Amino acid sequence: MPGIPSNVPDDKKLPSTLPILKEALSEHYAKERPGVHVSDLTGCVRKAVWQKLDRRPLTDKELNNFSSGRGIDGAIEDLAYIKRENFRQKPELWISITTGEPIFWYEATEKDICAHPDLWDMKLNFPIEGKSNKTETVWLDKFDTLNSPPPKSNTKQLLAYMAMANKTYGRLLIQYVNNKKTSAFREVDYTRTLPELREIRRELVMKAIQYWRALEAKDVSLAPHIMNEPEPDDRFLCKICPYYTECKKINDG
Repeated sequence: MPGIPSNVPDDKKLPSTLPILKEALSEHYAKERPGVHVSDLTGCVRKAVWQKLDRRPLTDKELNNFSSGRGIDGAIEDLAYIKRENFRQKPELWISITTGEPIFWYEATEKDICAHPDLWDMKLNFPIEGKSNKTETVWLDKFDTLNSPPPKSNTKQLLAYMAMANKTYGRLLIQYVNNKKTSAFREVDYTRTLPELREIRRELVMKAIQYWRALEAKDVSLAPHIMNEPEPDDRFLCKICPYYTECKKINDG
């Protein structure tokens, strides 16, 4: 069956598929889940609150980030499923917003903190978080990306998983999609002491309290943000945030 030629007149073109996919993704994001997810606390808490109160239409870039990331993560998880004696996929972790200590899912309330690491190593007993990096600088080798520390947002997320499970070891499994020179994979291991894990849980609880306070008051200004963080790595998401203009007005207030 012949395909539609690329030079079809505008008034004859069929509707685009992308708006439907973005609508589906928006519905996916809007699904209610119990508690507050740790990814909302390790990123920009204010954006997480804003998304609950005023979700904006998704962009092509957000659809691309979701589909490409899910594709890579899903492939790794499929392979891990084959080796079920070695890995557990998406384990559910909880800490109490009241005590700051790990709890079981059946003990959790709607305000407690939840997390789902990509993998759990059943033999070594620690969380593994998979990340993909599509930057062209890996291929061009301009900034020595492979030897630089991973993005702080990635590290914060893994450390939160370690703290929630009270595990002193954890691993980032990073896939550099555009790397054409060496292995596309990099494993970065982290260790933290038990007191350091307790401090991470304390910080998560503090942010969760601020999250719920802002959400219940319907006042995003009560939630902490990342716009003024000292490290560029901490505030890079501001550049693509749909709430950037309003957020800046609040901060400049």
